[in-house]
Amino acid sequence: MQPAQQVRFGTFEVDFETGELRKRGIRIRLQEKPLLILRNLLERPGELVTREELRAKLWSDDTFVDFEGSLNAAILKLRRALGDSAGSPRFIETLPKRGYRFIAPVQADGGVRDLSLAVLPFRNASGDAEDEYFADGLTEELIAATAQIEGLRVVSRRSAFFYKGAAADIRELGQKLSVGHVLEGSVRRSQSRFRIRVELTEIAAGYVVWSKRYDRDATGIFDVQEDVAQAVAQSLESKLQPQPAGLIPTATTDSAAHGAYLQGKHQWNRWTPDGWRRALTCFQEAVNQQPDYAPAWAALSRAHSALGGFGLVRPRGAFPLANQAARRAIELKPEFADGYGALAECAALYDWDFEESERLFEQAFELDPASPVTRDAYAGCCLLPQGRFEQAQQHLARALETDPLSPRILSYQGLTSYITMDFGHAERALRKALELHPGYDFALSWLGMTLLKQDRHAEALAAFESTVELTHRDPAALAFLGYAQALAGRESDAERILEEIDRASGQSYLTRFHSMFVRVGLGQLDEAQAELVHMEDEKDPYLPLARVLPFMRIARVEATSQPKLNQ
Repeated sequence: MQPAQQVRFGTFEVDFETGELRKRGIRIRLQEKPLLILRNLLERPGELVTREELRAKLWSDDTFVDFEGSLNAAILKLRRALGDSAGSPRFIETLPKRGYRFIAPVQADGGVRDLSLAVLPFRNASGDAEDEYFADGLTEELIAATAQIEGLRVVSRRSAFFYKGAAADIRELGQKLSVGHVLEGSVRRSQSRFRIRVELTEIAAGYVVWSKRYDRDATGIFDVQEDVAQAVAQSLESKLQPQPAGLIPTATTDSAAHGAYLQGKHQWNRWTPDGWRRALTCFQEAVNQQPDYAPAWAALSRAHSALGGFGLVRPRGAFPLANQAARRAIELKPEFADGYGALAECAALYDWDFEESERLFEQAFELDPASPVTRDAYAGCCLLPQGRFEQAQQHLARALETDPLSPRILSYQGLTSYITMDFGHAERALRKALELHPGYDFALSWLGMTLLKQDRHAEALAAFESTVELTHRDPAALAFLGYAQALAGRESDAERILEEIDRASGQSYLTRFHSMFVRVGLGQLDEAQAELVHMEDEKDPYLPLARVLPFMRIARVEATSQPKLNQ
């Protein structure tokens, strides 16, 4: 039988069409002969493939070579690439003097989906809206815990939470998320006691394969996460590699610190300036309560970066604090991917040191290659400002594999296509993002820019006006509208927008990108260039990305001295 072009086993996937082997998304070098051996073994998983069969397929009769030595060397290289050994094989078993057998479970893309899981948002059964954060936080931590199960693909938080509160059939949800199993449950809180119900459903058969009720106090919640992750692994044990006893090392046993952290995550996931500010306060409270709480330090770093990166506080004030918090997270927990991801964002957004940022992102990928958050941050913070658009699209596509319903990732795909002048693809991606999240201002703004480039000015202005209304006249939304009004010949309207942005910047810090944007539309290029110089002095994170935007290239607006990419 011929194997599928893409095959997965354990944490590996191989694409025979491109000749690439990857582990957790990271490409592993493998020469032609070891790759061909792997292909032959995967054609017949669980069956003996003789040495003579391999000789006939890999070396022609007129090839003069030390066959025994060459085959042994190729097998050794293959085992090294897979981290396997002849003594205790996980993938390739040797049958002495006869041949080899591939012994791990194999999953062909487009075939079975049973090695995949969606953790749906747990229902808050307490009747108190104030406990919503805890149900959401427990769901998010179970997503992270089950994602540690080797060989199991787990849908990300953003896609899973798309169905929060939905009354859809469980099979329908599983099919939409392309998963074989769904984990769902509820949380009821009574003072300091919690009752948690959990059940795991197999989509194809439509039956519950495991369920349990937990009654715990606040400190017992940590045991529940480990127990559920182990139960999922055991329920799928016939299809998965054996799992270690402790899937998730406990980050904290301090219920007060944990509660503050979950409150912070709840605020963070609102993805609004007010949410980021509230999240920062909660994360700071968590690390004050427990100074060695690594996930809270990484989250604190990202909260500082968000406020500085979106131009809401001075970068010179926010990013040193973000850098310090990320380094503390890494110091406390060197195996924690989020710490490296947070520090990588600092290197790209503030230091403009993309070489260092890339090194840190690669460390994060090695520790957690499935994280769509890290991948879209890598694309947006590191690759786009360098003009590496094709690579950015590749990483965004990979992020969508575990986060298929993310409007943010789709919007980044649309932005990247806008920058490369592929306006048809940009519009499709941005409209899909808006189907998932109607009123998502990031997608709506860049859809407007895409429509402008297609001379669809009335549609573009309508999109910008909707964004201004939805965001209650946020300066970023006003900037898009002012730019479009200027291009449409409505200079007086654009000037009023510019005055409104200037008034807002007089009340609190605001990136100069917004006023620069409107000035480009008005043709005030000297003033726009002065704004860019000011942005450089402020180490404004908007500046590197601004340099690759089409309207900047067309207007030929450049800062007098470019940001150094490596300092």
